[in-house]
Amino acid sequence: MTVDGMFTGIIEEIGVVEAVDATVEGRRITIRCSSITNGCIPGDSVAVNGVCLTVTQCHPVDSGTHNGYISADILRRTWEVTNLHMLTPGARVNLESALRAGDRVGGHFVLGHVDGVGTVRSRGKKDGDIILSISTGEALERGIVMGGSIAVDGVSLTVARSESALFSVHLIPFTLRATTLGTLQIGRLVNLELDIMGKHLREKPFGGITEEFLKLHGFS
Repeated sequence: MTVDGMFTGIIEEIGVVEAVDATVEGRRITIRCSSITNGCIPGDSVAVNGVCLTVTQCHPVDSGTHNGYISADILRRTWEVTNLHMLTPGARVNLESALRAGDRVGGHFVLGHVDGVGTVRSRGKKDGDIILSISTGEALERGIVMGGSIAVDGVSLTVARSESALFSVHLIPFTLRATTLGTLQIGRLVNLELDIMGKHLREKPFGGITEEFLKLHGFS
C-alpha cells in the first residue's frame, strides 16, 4: 500500500520525457522509464523532479525489448510555478514512487509540494564532491536551515550553508550518477521543497513551535 503524496527524496531512476501534450487543464507528460512501472497502476502518485503527479497511464517494460512508460497530467498552475514548464522531449527527469507503508526512509519526508524554484548560481568542487550554490526568493529563505534537509528537483540533500537567500549543497559521486543533478548547469531552475520542520519554523518563527502545534501538524 502506497502512502499517497509522501516520498523520501531518494531517486529510483532517471526517466526520459517522451512527449508533452497540451490538455484542457494544462499538460500531459509521458516519460520513458522502467523500474517505476513495476506494480504501478493508474491513480498512483509519482514524483517527477520533486513534483507529486498522479499517474494516468502505466505501461511496464515489454519483454525487455521496449522501455516502459508512465503518463501523468500537470495542472496549469503546477506547470507555471515549477520547472516542469522547461521540459521537452528528450529531457531527463528524476523519478520516485510514493512511499509504501513499512518502507525504510533513507532521505527525509518529502511531500512533492514544491515551495518554489531556485537558480543554480555556481558549481564548484571540493574533495571529490560537487558543491552547488542555489539562490532563492526571500519567501523561502527563512525556511532553509543550515544542516537541515531540502529537496532539490526531488533529491533529498543537506544544506551545507545558508545566508542571504543563497544556500549550498554537496553532491557526492553517487548522487551525481543516480540523479539529474550531476548535469545541472549554472542558470538552471530547480524545484525546491523545504523540510517539513523548516516550513513550520517559517510559519511560526520566534518560539511559535509548541507541543500543541507539532501534534496539530502530525508530530507526536
